[in-house]
Amino acid sequence: MISEEYEFGKVSILNRRKYTLIIDEDTNGSFIRFTVLPESSLKLRKSKRNERVEVKMGVQYHRIALILLSNVVFYGICVGTRLLEYISEIFGLRTWTNCQTIIIMGLFALCTVMFVREPSVETVTIFKGTGLQLSKVNGIVVFPQKWNRRLFERVEFISNDRIIDVVINEGFYRGFQVIFYLAAIVRNASNLPNIDDQRLIYNISRKYLNERTKPLHRPKD
Repeated sequence: MISEEYEFGKVSILNRRKYTLIIDEDTNGSFIRFTVLPESSLKLRKSKRNERVEVKMGVQYHRIALILLSNVVFYGICVGTRLLEYISEIFGLRTWTNCQTIIIMGLFALCTVMFVREPSVETVTIFKGTGLQLSKVNGIVVFPQKWNRRLFERVEFISNDRIIDVVINEGFYRGFQVIFYLAAIVRNASNLPNIDDQRLIYNISRKYLNERTKPLHRPKD
């Protein structure tokens, strides 16, 4: 674990095999922030903002290289197979100009940029006596991180009076691999089925996934 003190608190970095956990503690104890970066710590970089030390994910060079490679391959396919001429015939264009070629290549480049995204960065901020805030960012690779936070960050705040407890649950993931995850039990959650309907959904889902699974029955009174 790497820790660094600053004027208003402390940042701790825990390096794991598949992710990095960043803990940002405030000096007066008003909040604590947990951020999970699904990348190696070798790509992390630090910056100062408003006298606070911020740890950010570095540039995703391998994803940028994938975008460039995809566009080069697409251009090669267009030239080698005369794909652009076929497109002009489909739309009834008599001639194919360089401007139209640039438009097609630009649209393909835009599509690759939109689909090849940064890995999701999830953050939980706990405000003392107030509640917790959940945020998730899955931005565009070529955008600065402050742009991605402003455009693509999804934030949800759960007030303290709605939180019953925070628990560690056990679940199944990808071929019945057992995983553990943190969950907040929230009072008056919307669209939450009752326990009988949850058992019904559970049994039908498990039947489709694994026919040998025994059904979950309601306990006897």
